[in-house]
Amino acid sequence: MTREAFGIEVAEWMRTQRGELGLTQDSVAAAVGTTVATISRWESGDRQPGIYSYRILRRYFKQMRDLQSAANARAVLNVIDRRDV
Repeated sequence: MTREAFGIEVAEWMRTQRGELGLTQDSVAAAVGTTVATISRWESGDRQPGIYSYRILRRYFKQMRDLQSAANARAVLNVIDRRDV
């Protein structure tokens, strides 16, 4: 895989992850410790995150997905509890 192809894949992955999680570029930038402009460049494929930033992004998106899953599970349990009353 060429560096350019990798950059396009990373850009698409970032946009998809952020969109599915309902996150803003600002929140991702704050989590990674960079600027919104940098996140925008990464998502457009103009630039690519370094390996350290890429690892932080992967961890951040996973943690956010886990938090959403936990919140959804709690919401389901609350509905079930209310039905038992």
